[in-house]
Amino acid sequence: MIGPPTPHSAFGDFATARYHDFVAPELDPDAAPPESVVRIPLGRLIGSIVLSGFTVFLLLAAIGLIVSVTAGSRGWVLVAVLPGLIGSVGYYFSRITKMLRFSVAGTPDGVRVGYGLLSTSSQTLPPGRIHAIKVSQPILWRRFGWWQISINTAGQASGRSSTPATSSTILPVGTLIDVEKVLELALPGFETDSHRALVENGMLGGRRRDAGVADCYSNAPARAVWLRPFSWWRTGWAVSGQVALIRRGVLSRDLILVPLARMQGVRINQGPVRRRLRLASADLHTVAGPVAASLSVIDVDEALVLFEWMSTGAVRSALADTSHQWSRAEAPAPTKGATE
Repeated sequence: MIGPPTPHSAFGDFATARYHDFVAPELDPDAAPPESVVRIPLGRLIGSIVLSGFTVFLLLAAIGLIVSVTAGSRGWVLVAVLPGLIGSVGYYFSRITKMLRFSVAGTPDGVRVGYGLLSTSSQTLPPGRIHAIKVSQPILWRRFGWWQISINTAGQASGRSSTPATSSTILPVGTLIDVEKVLELALPGFETDSHRALVENGMLGGRRRDAGVADCYSNAPARAVWLRPFSWWRTGWAVSGQVALIRRGVLSRDLILVPLARMQGVRINQGPVRRRLRLASADLHTVAGPVAASLSVIDVDEALVLFEWMSTGAVRSALADTSHQWSRAEAPAPTKGATE
């Protein structure tokens, strides 16, 4: 005959259940696959936060504090700067604990993102609500090959997101392989296997670095050096399938991906300086968010080509869009690469 459980065994079962809840990759393990498509090691997470713009600001503030104290201006400098330096410890702790246990996985309802150690949060992003994606690499991350992915979503733009401070990031720090896995989740039908050259060239390429190698992008002309002396050679655009891609930046490498079905408009602008250089700027309008799909310099004739491709492609993609239905295949669409 089996008697009632002892208090010791009941406590052990309770402790075991709480432990499994703590290490679980998702708040609700039935709502998404148990395995995240990416894993972020603790060392990489800490390194990415330390090698950030905030750290550079702290170093400059510390140098200013040392110089001021050495020069004899001690009182007001200590009151103004020292509390901020001390408070930065809390910032680092908050950032690390917030992104621990990060997971991203595909579900029947969309992309499921979970994160947090002391306070766990989770959100599901339907593909139809992802309007723009930015893959970025700050210059301090370049040696390690780390990238971050941010997005614009409809809920974020309207202020309905319950976690606005973190909902725009679906990959805090990852490798090139991690980026490809997350893009496949965020852009159904955009298979990175068939678009690998286009994606990697947008993230890493440019005419100066890859001289003599075929480029998939329509790039800014050499005369754009007068307005963008360091980044003109990496500024370009392309269209593949139902996705527009924009490549830009040197200090921070950026690759912007915009589903044409989600695009809200195209603007071509030309001020007096750009008019004299036969250049223009272009903006792809999406919902508000951290991702700005813009090209600062582009050949004026190429700008007209971009406008035609984006405007007609947006209408065609909107009519054929099935991103809200994961089981249906995307309709084929033409590909735009470098200008003939």
